[in-house]
Amino acid sequence: MDIKTIQVALFLTLAFFLIKQFVVTPFQIVLLLFSNDFATMAIATDNARVAPAPQRWHVRALVNTALGLSLIILVESFIVLWLGMSIFRLPLPQLQTFNFVMLVFTGHLTLFVIRERYHFWTSRPSNWLIVALALTMLLIAVIAYFGILVPAIGLPEIITLLIVGVIFMFVMDYIKGYVFSFKG
Repeated sequence: MDIKTIQVALFLTLAFFLIKQFVVTPFQIVLLLFSNDFATMAIATDNARVAPAPQRWHVRALVNTALGLSLIILVESFIVLWLGMSIFRLPLPQLQTFNFVMLVFTGHLTLFVIRERYHFWTSRPSNWLIVALALTMLLIAVIAYFGILVPAIGLPEIITLLIVGVIFMFVMDYIKGYVFSFKG
């Protein structure tokens, strides 16, 4: 089970029990799947460094890292939910769009963290990967801003999601490095 699957499954389930409403619509989940497809195709062109010799998998370190990153991204998801409900005071349809955009942004930004064993900036992602992720995030932001297929949210909300996503990307990268430094 990967980080994104854990995030989506736990966030949607726990948030439903917490606020007694679906925080993302089924249609938005379908859009999320399509947006993730572009990232999945583009990762094949990536420039992540290849180990000079065959590597032994340190399963404990991998599982610990996945659980740690999943916990961080789950905390991020609930912070975003709180921001949408308490700070921006979004009605449910806009809150659902807000959470949908967060899921897209966090999924794409997490890819930068997990593609590299060391800090995410250690190796430059391929141009295709950068373009695919940036364009997909931009497209989702435009869809959300103009209310195309989803209820519209404002530019301050979209920028907030991007800022929170980038902050948590650095937090996740630090935790990943810390956990991997023990190699299980």
